[in-house]
Amino acid sequence: MNNVKYITNEKGKPVEVILPFKEYEDLVDFRNNYEERLRILTSIKKGAEEIIHDRIGNHLNQELSEFIDELEDHPH
Repeated sequence: MNNVKYITNEKGKPVEVILPFKEYEDLVDFRNNYEERLRILTSIKKGAEEIIHDRIGNHLNQELSEFIDELEDHPH
């Protein structure tokens, strides 16, 4: 981001940024990848919480670490 240019107001405060299109595309790609990873992690968390809730409701108490070990040992 060496080619970033700033537009300032009359007080010298930056109010806009101009950057090369390739850098803009890279930032958009980064944001999209971040958002996708966040959606995936949120979905995994929700699923794990539902399973744990179900196990607790059915008196299948299990430590989270045991649950994770069980998931890792499960064939894909």
